[in-house]
Amino acid sequence: MRLVKAWLMTLGMFTIVPVPPVWDDDAKPWVVPLLPVAGFFPGILAAGAAWLLSFVDGSSLLEAVLVLLAWHLASGFIHVDGLMDTSDALFSRASRDKRLAILKDPHVGSFALIVLVMVILLQLASLESVGDEPFTLWPWLMIPVLSRAWASLAVLLTPKVLTEGYASQFRSSRSVKFILIPLIALIGLPILAIFLAGWIGMALAIVQALAAGLAWLFLQRSFGGLSGDLAGFILVVCETAALMAWAVLPEVF
Repeated sequence: MRLVKAWLMTLGMFTIVPVPPVWDDDAKPWVVPLLPVAGFFPGILAAGAAWLLSFVDGSSLLEAVLVLLAWHLASGFIHVDGLMDTSDALFSRASRDKRLAILKDPHVGSFALIVLVMVILLQLASLESVGDEPFTLWPWLMIPVLSRAWASLAVLLTPKVLTEGYASQFRSSRSVKFILIPLIALIGLPILAIFLAGWIGMALAIVQALAAGLAWLFLQRSFGGLSGDLAGFILVVCETAALMAWAVLPEVF
């Protein structure tokens, strides 16, 4: 029952899935560990949009825009918000204390807008290229689940730098039972992708691991720990790198 409540809380926080209002303090430690499973929803929504649009002989750019909208709409744009808040703080070139203050500031600065535009353009161009290929389901599911698994693991294993936000509010211990779900996703999905797609599946998993790992280390050095917004930054960077790799690798090899 506790896991069911935690699952509903996870869906309510990180997706637009309508769920009944549920709150259970005993279930809170399971919310972040269950984040990877919530990645199936944006994957399914984006895959459904891509599949339906594959039957329409229209503008490939418009199709990519609609798929990208479905991708981010599924999570209520919460992770994009983390990307923007982190970008303002990260590129301010201020002291660590000042960066943390900027991270808590709800106002949007120029760095947030610049990084958002760059990321959306990269994702859009990647999806337009992917849209020219025959439809395949597994990347749509693997990419958002793995990105959330990396973000979840980062939150669970890294000291928190803010007292606000889900990274602090839903903090779990470093018990194996809490990191088990992200680890299963990070190990099991790449193996499954290798069986389904060979070296392409392996390459996408490696790209996501490298992007998430580098972003994770960079943020730790810059902020001294992690917060919910910083985890959102890791997630979006991870997904953007994977989408670019999905678009480029088949053309290169």
